[in-house]
Amino acid sequence: MFNIYLVERQGSIGWDEYYSFVCIAESAEVAASTPPTPANTEWGGGYGDEGAEGWVDARVTCIGVAHGGQALGVVMSSFKAG
Repeated sequence: MFNIYLVERQGSIGWDEYYSFVCIAESAEVAASTPPTPANTEWGGGYGDEGAEGWVDARVTCIGVAHGGQALGVVMSSFKAG
């Protein structure tokens, strides 16, 4: 079984940057290294203007357990549009 994680950036958040997302992952470490954009979107599993370095100190919180058969990856993300 996999866990559901809330991943939140720390520090200041600028325009056109992601600031949090929820994902299903094997571990907190995998969740922390997951890009905030779901891979099955036109943006294809990437980052906003913050880039990967914006997630180095992200806070990762386990918020639940995924049901069997749930796909791994981003469920939803929050983006500060500019």
